[in-house]
Amino acid sequence: MRNLQTIGLIVSDVAAAATFFREVVGLPQEISNPNFAQFRSQGLTIMLSRNAEVPTGKAAGIILHILVDNVALALSEAESKGASVLQEI
Repeated sequence: MRNLQTIGLIVSDVAAAATFFREVVGLPQEISNPNFAQFRSQGLTIMLSRNAEVPTGKAAGIILHILVDNVALALSEAESKGASVLQEI
């Protein structure tokens, strides 16, 4: 089983993006500050930030957090479909 739990979006204007998710999409906001906002809807968390760090360095664009039952199997399947490991942990 795979379950998308969190989407992290790197945005230039957290306040404007938060307004969109709160007022247009209608999601309840859990956390709000100038550099970070967080929303949750039916088990999915959306995080907005101006900067994000991942184990390989600065991130850009979208960061997905996916829960899997078997990490080794999920990794093997992803690699067989062309994914690359950026850093072993």
